[in-house]
Amino acid sequence: LIKAYGRTAVWNNKEVFGDIKYRPVDRRENYVKRCVAIPGDRIKIVDRDIYINNVKQPIPKNVQFQCYYQTKQFQLSDEVFEKLGIAKDDIHTLNTRNYDAATLAAYGITVNSDGSVPPVYITPLTSQMMEELKKMPEITMVRLLPSNAEPGTMFPDGLSDTWTCSDYGGENGILLPAKGMKIAINSDNWTTYERAIRVYEDNPTAKMVNGTLYINDKPVKEYTFTMDYYFMMGDNRDNSLDSRYWGFVPEDHIVGSPWRVLISFDKDKSAFNGGIRWNRIFLNANPDKENFK
Repeated sequence: LIKAYGRTAVWNNKEVFGDIKYRPVDRRENYVKRCVAIPGDRIKIVDRDIYINNVKQPIPKNVQFQCYYQTKQFQLSDEVFEKLGIAKDDIHTLNTRNYDAATLAAYGITVNSDGSVPPVYITPLTSQMMEELKKMPEITMVRLLPSNAEPGTMFPDGLSDTWTCSDYGGENGILLPAKGMKIAINSDNWTTYERAIRVYEDNPTAKMVNGTLYINDKPVKEYTFTMDYYFMMGDNRDNSLDSRYWGFVPEDHIVGSPWRVLISFDKDKSAFNGGIRWNRIFLNANPDKENFK
């Protein structure tokens, strides 16, 4: 609401917005995300590829992107999705009635001579899943879904209005603070570092006034960070709440690194009907890690 209407409007209009409720800094949910940038790194994403300090990074094999694909005529069976490892909650079909023939053709979607359109599915896929689908005779095409984000929803406020999940950080990227690092804070980068300075580093009086940072009513040209900060991303890259939305993760929010899979359940099956995935138990929780040392 604050992003949409402004802080003053929300705080001063209880009849419309109700009471203001605070989220304490120690109120945290546990997430498992991949660390893609460490303190002192500068990160940006260009056409789904992550660049750290202007160096393109390899894509882990388990990373998924939203894709769309079409069959020749009939719907795919549950067995096909199960074989690919796609959960039922991740299976969506495109309502092609919302698009004209020219738009569908531009996206490579086939329209039959009678005007009917064979099923088009949208699911997250790894590169291996994409290759397996392309080999299936009933599949006519497989493509990456254009990525976007609702304006104003991504981190940081203001700067990210034109950014998407797959093109993020602008031309120069975002610099992650490191312990002891001094960064000149101005009106251009204040929204990038505001939460880290005010909340994580416990400077509640910090504010930007006419392009100058004030802490305890004293002007500050450079701020020296007291903690290391990290950038996390989910492996389901087009459908993940991560640092692209909630910003840097301070060192004191990191619980640890996953080690082994103790138990794994298939949420589409009951425990007594194949719901326990025995082939995953006690495996390395991050099999890609060895390739990224």
